[in-house]
Amino acid sequence: MIKREIKEEFQSAYHNAGHAVIAWVLNVPVEKVSIISTGGHLGETVVNWNDKADPSITTFLDQEKMECEFRAMVSLAGYLSEKHFVQNTRIKEKKSAYDIHQANEVIRTILGVNEDEKCTRNYFNHLESITEKIFSFRNVEISIKAVAGALIEKRTLSGKEISSIIFDEIKKEKEKREQENNDGNVIKIKCVQHFNP
Repeated sequence: MIKREIKEEFQSAYHNAGHAVIAWVLNVPVEKVSIISTGGHLGETVVNWNDKADPSITTFLDQEKMECEFRAMVSLAGYLSEKHFVQNTRIKEKKSAYDIHQANEVIRTILGVNEDEKCTRNYFNHLESITEKIFSFRNVEISIKAVAGALIEKRTLSGKEISSIIFDEIKKEKEKREQENNDGNVIKIKCVQHFNP
């Protein structure tokens, strides 16, 4: 029983970290993330959809479509995070099914109620593919791992804590890459000096 609870907590941490980090990447404010079970769910991610994009950047219709696409992508991010980070996970968990249903509802809103199921499925696959590509970025991967680790430790994180974790991880990764580049430059200089007549 304890092993199952630990596995569920681990799975929930990565699931909700996926929602939170993808929301953060898409510039959607995250208010809180929790892996405390509530109402049949193993946790929750609370985002603020009331903060709209700058209206001077895009038309209202483009802005509305973009917000809907972001909602669908943030919904898909939970199960995609499990798929990416948690081995032997069952994607058919209640939370994932709910997230997939929610993404499909948002897609139907974008397309209109008269669109057929094939069109909805194609749009779903398109947004899922974009979201999966975001997972391939190194900064996203390390951020999800760090947020999931913090969730396992603290069980609930505020939006400020999530931003702080992500900024810290990106800073550490940048410093690591700079150090690797500097180390590589030292080796190149030594090789050049060694082979110069």
